[in-house]
Amino acid sequence: MEGLPHLGQQFFEDLADCKRVLIIGPTDVGKSHFVKEFARFKFQSGELPWVVDLDVGQSDVGPVGTVGAVQVDREFALLEELTPHYLEFFGFLAPSFEVMSYVWAVSRLAFKLVDKNPLVIDTTGWVAGYEAFSLKMIKISLFKPDAVVLVGQHLKGWKRAIEKVVPKVLLVQPSKYVVAKDKRRRKINRYAATAKYFEKCPVVRLSLSDIGVWTRSMANLKYVLVGGFGRDFETVSVGWIVGAEEDSLLARISVIKKERPVIWKIGQQVTL
Repeated sequence: MEGLPHLGQQFFEDLADCKRVLIIGPTDVGKSHFVKEFARFKFQSGELPWVVDLDVGQSDVGPVGTVGAVQVDREFALLEELTPHYLEFFGFLAPSFEVMSYVWAVSRLAFKLVDKNPLVIDTTGWVAGYEAFSLKMIKISLFKPDAVVLVGQHLKGWKRAIEKVVPKVLLVQPSKYVVAKDKRRRKINRYAATAKYFEKCPVVRLSLSDIGVWTRSMANLKYVLVGGFGRDFETVSVGWIVGAEEDSLLARISVIKKERPVIWKIGQQVTL
C-alpha cells in the first residue's frame, strides 16, 4: 500500500472512469489533500467535477457546521477559493453530537446532487465503532459511489463489507508527511474558514423573542451556529452569531436563496 498524497498519476488514472469516488479514513491522514488533487486531475482531464464535503468540523466547502458541494469550473489552489453551489446546515462540529440531524443534512445534499457527476466525496474522520461504520454505509447508500478509497490498515474489515455494495474498493496507507493538527490549530482553521466565508456578508439583527428555543441566559454567547429554513425545510441561509446586544443577537448571515417565512434552527455554541 502506498502513502496517500504520493499515490501518483497512475492511481488517479485507475479511478478516471469512476463517476463517484468517496474517501474514508481517520483525521489527519490526507483525505482532503486527495480530494483536492483528484478534483484537479478530473478538471484537467476536461471534466467539471463536484467536490462534496461532509466534514462539518474542518470544512473546505462553506463554513463549519455545514455540509456542501462546489463544482470545479476553473483552476484553483485551495477549495476555499470556490463559491459553494449547495450548503446544508447541521450546526455542530461533529456528527456524533446529533447523528439523525447530520444524516438529514447529508440526505438533503445527496438529493440535490442525484443527477450530478463526477463527484469526489470527502467524509469526516469518525471511523471508530459500529455507529461510525453505519454512518459511512448510509453515505455510501445515499451517494452510490462506484469507488471507495479507504485510508489505513485498520479499515481492512470495512473493505470486505463495502465490497459487497461498491464495485471498486481500494485500501491505502496514510501519508507519512501529513502533520497532525492539535486542538489549537483546529480552532484557528475553523475561525479562518468561517471569517473568510462571512467576510462580505452583512451583519443582521435577530430578536431573541423570535427564536423560541433560545433563553435569555444565552444572550451572552459569543459564537453560535445558526441556520434558516423555509417552510419546505430547504436551507435558505446559514449564519454565525458574532455578539449580543440587549434582547437581540448580531449575526453574520449568508443567504443561499431568498424565501420566507424562515424557521431558525440553532446549532452548537463554539469556542474559537
